[in-house]
Amino acid sequence: AHVGTYTLSTPTARATPASMNFDPARFQKAKLKASPTLKYNNLHSGSKSLCYTDNKQVHVVPHDYVAQTSQGALSSHAVSAGNNQVYQSKFVVTNDKTYLVLATASGVQIWDAHGNNILFNFAIPGGNQDGSSGRPTFARGVAALLTGDNEQLIAVGSSSGSVFLLEGSGFKFRHVHTLTDQSNPITDLASDFDGRQTDQSTATRRLVSADEAGRVCVWDAQSVKGMAHLGVLEGKDGSPCVA
Repeated sequence: AHVGTYTLSTPTARATPASMNFDPARFQKAKLKASPTLKYNNLHSGSKSLCYTDNKQVHVVPHDYVAQTSQGALSSHAVSAGNNQVYQSKFVVTNDKTYLVLATASGVQIWDAHGNNILFNFAIPGGNQDGSSGRPTFARGVAALLTGDNEQLIAVGSSSGSVFLLEGSGFKFRHVHTLTDQSNPITDLASDFDGRQTDQSTATRRLVSADEAGRVCVWDAQSVKGMAHLGVLEGKDGSPCVA
């Protein structure tokens, strides 16, 4: 079993250019309540919380719990994906709201930021979770995306290489487009908009996907259905690109 530990920079110790070397005094160690599974990108921090999966549950741990703990395991809120194996969990921000997105063996679940209520469920078309008719299907790779016509989307990758684009807010999400340029399982997605700090007007429209063959694709999100393929970086030895 993998023993989980989480380290968080303490509020009183700010990093400066002169103190970028590792300093144990700037971190505190806390035990996680459940052991994380050894999946790609299985830890994310956002919305004043961190999240990770232990297979069929996602654990949401508020940052305040880390600051307050001294002994024992961190308290966490468990979000159940039902009978679905969870491949990734991530906080994303679209239309000024934060959501917890679960990429599972059957598709995508969108929850509120605290993991209390499920808002939307998207099943992968032609899903084959157990691999009974070929390669098992699953979702993996999550990113927020801003298009040229100012639409904010959630992009989610899959085991077929397809990337699904979801649009909406609150309880009203819908699948609006699918990118099909890759055929190997997606390992991760990233975008300029997803990595923004405060000013979204400076965010460009690039979406980047990586897959298990080491292939990296780059798109320009000109519009919801106008995704221009900018280029491909081919993997050299077949090793996956995981982040």
